[in-house]
Amino acid sequence: MYSLAEILQLEEQQLEPAFHAYVDLYGQRPDDYQVWRHFYFFLWDTLDQAPVELLERLEVAARLRALLIEGESRFATRADFHFLAGYTIAILPYEFGPFDEWEQKGKDMLRQATILAPVNPIYQLAYLGSLPGSTASVYSPAYQQAVVDAAPVVAATFQGSGLLNRYFRQVLSRVDKL
Repeated sequence: MYSLAEILQLEEQQLEPAFHAYVDLYGQRPDDYQVWRHFYFFLWDTLDQAPVELLERLEVAARLRALLIEGESRFATRADFHFLAGYTIAILPYEFGPFDEWEQKGKDMLRQATILAPVNPIYQLAYLGSLPGSTASVYSPAYQQAVVDAAPVVAATFQGSGLLNRYFRQVLSRVDKL
């Protein structure tokens, strides 16, 4: 069986072997939050990256929704769970159910992350970015400050390997976009 570190290397090169390695590892360690979060994000990212045939054969969308439900039952007290699930839901709500309902659920989860960890600038940035009026032409002063405050924390938090870390380093490093 692969370790999580080995899967993080594998997921950037070979989707299907990484998928099967995650299934095995998660089956052995369903209460390990790090395994859950990387597997969950891998499934979410795969929805956008993999060929439709592979998505259907592996039932990626159904597995993602099941993993979300399992995460809610195991990790609902973790701010990072609310951040990750809320972010992914807010970006692709139609993958989880009715668009308006799930878009709001994603925003609510992002808000919950800020309640559970009010000093975390990454959670503040994601939540403020989910609010109406957070487009490039009308960034609020609070959002602009969150971008600046989050920059060093993003670099430190998402410094490892794997799709999750690479993705969040790219999308949350926003200082040059102000």
